[in-house]
Amino acid sequence: MEETVTYDDSEQTSWCQRDNVTKLCKKGSEHFQNQKVDGEAKNGNYITFDITKDMKKPVHLYYQLDNFYQNHRRYVKSRDDKQMRGVDDWVKKNEQTWDSTVTMDAPPTMGRKTAVKSVFPLCSPLILPNHVGGANCRWNTTNGADHAYPNVPCKVMWPCGLIAGSFFNDYYVPVDDQTTPPKFLAKFAGTQENGLTLEITDTSWSEKDIAWLSDRQTKFKNPSIATANWNYADDVAKGASSWYYHLYQMYPTFPNLKVEGVQNEHFIVWVRTAGLPTFRKLYSRIDKDLKAGTTYTVYVNPGFNVTSFKGKKRLVLSTTSWMGGKNAFLGVAYVTVGGVSLILGLLFFIMDRMKPRVLGDTNYLVWS
Repeated sequence: MEETVTYDDSEQTSWCQRDNVTKLCKKGSEHFQNQKVDGEAKNGNYITFDITKDMKKPVHLYYQLDNFYQNHRRYVKSRDDKQMRGVDDWVKKNEQTWDSTVTMDAPPTMGRKTAVKSVFPLCSPLILPNHVGGANCRWNTTNGADHAYPNVPCKVMWPCGLIAGSFFNDYYVPVDDQTTPPKFLAKFAGTQENGLTLEITDTSWSEKDIAWLSDRQTKFKNPSIATANWNYADDVAKGASSWYYHLYQMYPTFPNLKVEGVQNEHFIVWVRTAGLPTFRKLYSRIDKDLKAGTTYTVYVNPGFNVTSFKGKKRLVLSTTSWMGGKNAFLGVAYVTVGGVSLILGLLFFIMDRMKPRVLGDTNYLVWS
């Protein structure tokens, strides 16, 4: 059983009209499955699911992206797995600090950390943050206020690469939709500048263990003295003077990245790339039954832009059984391949019966 709501589409979508008081789409109203959110919380960044059938716990909350090709060869290769394990070979080998007088794309120089393309080749083409680079890019300098993207620092991303540079940074918060306006079941702390944190107070909502166990335990670790010759927490504490451009600086509106770094499970789920252009990724589990005839509402903080690739964002509530979820792709694929194989087998059998292959003259065989 599943319920789906589209909440962002670049064009040609008829959106549900929201109630002026509750800011929620009215249950059963026209276009209820299309609930637009626009970044302005005062306009009601809420998504409400109309539960039409009983959903037994645990209920899974997924976000879905359409027309996003995570399977593109250049995209899949643009990552440094050692870096995401917390390994910094350059610092361990050279024990050097960044030299602020050196241009970031300069040739290698003894005693200086330069030539980022040779140091982090696996992340190409995205090693430095978007919109910086070139001959004027010197470590820890920023774009001027008159730049199209001001205050973007010139330093290596940690982690770098296209996958990390396109992290899905929408986040969702459970709310009590029986109050007006809906009440957040969470506690916010911090700011975008010093790191936003979010603690969910709804005991039925869990964002833990949504990533693969092997990923959590071995493949994603923050740098330590042993692996990188520097400590993640110490470098983050430097703020704007840190050696690297960290995840929480790339995505300041996404909570808990400053504390968790690459061990944030939403980031881990994103890095495990999807094989098809339309895909779902698990965001949380809801450990309670949802009864038919009720509603379930979450708050959305939109940050991921889909207009550039004409995509869509959807939120999905789904249950699973011992056979898995509702996604029928593998079943359809197996039945299709089996059916084609059966038809071809019958075709070859009929051809062999109608025009059997004539055995050649055995006198021409050489037995020794």
